[in-house]
Amino acid sequence: MGTTSRLADLLRSAPSGGLQLSYRETFLWQLPLVLPLYRVGRDERNDIRLDDATVSARHALLTPFFQELLVEDLGSKNGVWYQNQRVTRARLKPGETVRIGHFCLRFVASPPNTLSWDAPEQSPTSPPVPIAQPRLVVEPGGKALLLSRRVTRLGSDPNRDPMLIRDGYRVLLFVPETTEVRLNGAVTSGLQLLRLGDHFEWRDRIFSLDADSVSH
Repeated sequence: MGTTSRLADLLRSAPSGGLQLSYRETFLWQLPLVLPLYRVGRDERNDIRLDDATVSARHALLTPFFQELLVEDLGSKNGVWYQNQRVTRARLKPGETVRIGHFCLRFVASPPNTLSWDAPEQSPTSPPVPIAQPRLVVEPGGKALLLSRRVTRLGSDPNRDPMLIRDGYRVLLFVPETTEVRLNGAVTSGLQLLRLGDHFEWRDRIFSLDADSVSH
């Protein structure tokens, strides 16, 4: 099986889980786990950057797998701690945590409840209401690309080209570290949550996140 099809299969089977991050018992943020793996460390090229002296540049690898989260230590100085023991690997179930330096990472079964935009509420007796669907408007030309699939790739090379990931009504942009993309004018990489009106530049084109008026 090639890299492209293997990545697509993994993305389709990714759990609708999330990661909650705390620093010294203070909650920071939560993230939906929609990619096959996440690199964690102090270096800015990681998918999840933990900027603290207690974290190594390349500290750990996270792999969501159905209703579990596999955590692997990448030879870090301070290690990965699971159930008060330093481990090289751990298999987390929903509700369990690991510690990386002063950070606590908690695996949850359901995704965060922050949406890029809200779907309209419907009463049980009302007819279905058409829901706006996310799309990319590409300039120059003004071509609209409806984001109707779970994963939309903007090129043929999954290791170098950016992709868009639908997670419910969220849209996430994934940029490999070898690719230069500017999001709202700033160079970016890794996984980024997009909101309506955001735009990114890649290969002399500008992609803007918009919403189709209705979906029939």
